[in-house]
Amino acid sequence: MAKAIHTRDAIIAAGQKLEMDNPGSNIEPWEIYKSLGSVGKFARFEDIWKSHQESRERQPSGEREELPSDIDENLNVGLETLGTTIRQLFATYSAGLMADHVRQMQLAQKHHMDDVTKLRSQVEFWMETAFEAKEELAAASCPQNPKPSTKARSSQTARMKSTKTRRAASRKSDAKLSPETQTCTVLTARQKLT
Repeated sequence: MAKAIHTRDAIIAAGQKLEMDNPGSNIEPWEIYKSLGSVGKFARFEDIWKSHQESRERQPSGEREELPSDIDENLNVGLETLGTTIRQLFATYSAGLMADHVRQMQLAQKHHMDDVTKLRSQVEFWMETAFEAKEELAAASCPQNPKPSTKARSSQTARMKSTKTRRAASRKSDAKLSPETQTCTVLTARQKLT
């Protein structure tokens, strides 16, 4: 196997030098290849540089740069103030949402009670209308002036002369009336009163 013109470390060092010269830019393998004189196999440069970048991404930087104490304190105070402000904004927003919800519920209850009141009045109206229609139907179905029966009175009825016996006979005939006729009699009596 032939000896490589540029070592792995030399390729990585050239890439890091390019990163230092151009901070924030993404260095491509062809830039490293060009900086080392375009000598060697490009595919090798590409493999080495991509594996180096993947290893850097997998290993997070364990070094933490310490800030000066006054900046660190000011930063902590700012973060606390920011956290307090965000909590207050959220509490205000949440309270506003709750108040809106309560108003909407009260409005819905008011509309519901209005609807219930309207429906109750409609039910009462229709109940009265139905009762009146029932009375009118009963009044229309019963005869206005009941005709006296044309049957010949029995000899026993004709003989009744005393008032007591006549009253007893009228009570018996009322008891023989059907319930419909009795209802008609009551309705007719009501109509005469009004």
